[in-house]
Amino acid sequence: MPPVTGGAAAGDSLSRTTSTTWDEDVLDAPGAVLVDFWAPWCGTCTALTPLLEELQRTHGHRIRVTKVDVQAHPDLALRYRVTSLPSVKFFVDGDLRGSINGAITRSALDEAVTSHFG
Repeated sequence: MPPVTGGAAAGDSLSRTTSTTWDEDVLDAPGAVLVDFWAPWCGTCTALTPLLEELQRTHGHRIRVTKVDVQAHPDLALRYRVTSLPSVKFFVDGDLRGSINGAITRSALDEAVTSHFG
């Protein structure tokens, strides 16, 4: 999963997934993947990005963090019933294990990582 190279969230170091690469990046990926469903116009989503980058740096040895732009890939938002943003989904070996919706604190992210990824 390549890092972002443009768009509203340009400059962050998190990888991106798309409708085309979803299976490879998330469903077929071994281990734990945290997916941030976001949109360029979502201020709360933008505020979450530094927390996710820190989480990737801290827990990158056991999880992968990636983002999907729901505006560009509405099929994924529909498929995973994303009704509010941001929506963070936790996958292990391709299985959806849980999610957190809306504003998220770093402590809530840490707790969720421990809960969903051990």
